[in-house]
Amino acid sequence: MHLRSPKSEPSGQSLSSNFPPLIDRAHARKQDVVEAEGLRWQIEKKDNEIMQLKTIVRSKNEDLSTLRLRLDLADKKVDTAGKADDVRSQKLQEKVADLMNDMARQKTDYERALDLLQRDLDLLEKENSELKSKSRSISKKVLLASFTQSASQPGSPTVSPASVAVHPLMEKELEQTKNNLKNANRTIWRMQGKQTKDLLNEMPELHMPNVVCGVYGLKEKRRDEDDVEIEHLRKEILNADMESKSLRLNVIPTHPKEQAARETIMANHNARCEDLKYRCAKLWKKCRPGEPVPVKLDINQNKPSVDEKSIDAILAKWEKDLKNAPQRPVDAN
Repeated sequence: MHLRSPKSEPSGQSLSSNFPPLIDRAHARKQDVVEAEGLRWQIEKKDNEIMQLKTIVRSKNEDLSTLRLRLDLADKKVDTAGKADDVRSQKLQEKVADLMNDMARQKTDYERALDLLQRDLDLLEKENSELKSKSRSISKKVLLASFTQSASQPGSPTVSPASVAVHPLMEKELEQTKNNLKNANRTIWRMQGKQTKDLLNEMPELHMPNVVCGVYGLKEKRRDEDDVEIEHLRKEILNADMESKSLRLNVIPTHPKEQAARETIMANHNARCEDLKYRCAKLWKKCRPGEPVPVKLDINQNKPSVDEKSIDAILAKWEKDLKNAPQRPVDAN
């Protein structure tokens, strides 16, 4: 605030004013007070704005601190999740490595066992062949000895004790060898089945396609439309035949409404049959042009007619029978 002194006033203004200097100074003082009040009001307004800005800055700082805290928590969660994922992946890798080692060890054990079984099988086959050759030679010797003894003593046939003792032993050894061979074959088959099952389990899952491919699929795609239409007509003809049989077996109703409904059903059935005949004849001309249509496919141009006189005669007879029929006595209770 700047106060004007009377010395600073221009000399022209003091000379031109009609008021005394004291009143002029009072007016100037009042004007300065008004300006001071206006400046004070502006200062207070600025102070209020500064306070509002400070509160806004404080709230922004609080929001910023909250966001920083959330960011720190999110970073910690990401770090912990990454560490957990690393630990989990490491455990899974170790498990995979252990499974691979176990599989390799089992494979080596299986190959070793298979080699041993194959070796035992070869030895057993060799022993079996040797035993077969020995049994043949021994049987030949026994037969020759028996023949010679029978030739020398035809009246008293005898059996050598050596042949009696050798045959049970050879049969026992041969039976044991066969059993060992069967057991070895069963073990080999079991090991082969286990290996095949392991290989099938290691193979990826097969996904069957939705569309059939190959010769069968192409044949179905190239199927003639006439065959499809013939199949549809065949099914419709079978249904119409079954419906006609059921209509023939049904009892003719006596009520007029039921008779009208039955006549409507029969008319619809006959119209459907004529439509089937027309479609069959049209398909015949399309598939075999120039050939005569079979007799069963001839279309009847005349509509089915009903003999009304015979129906009226039957109804009149039934009414007469009903009138002449004795009535039952009505119970009073």
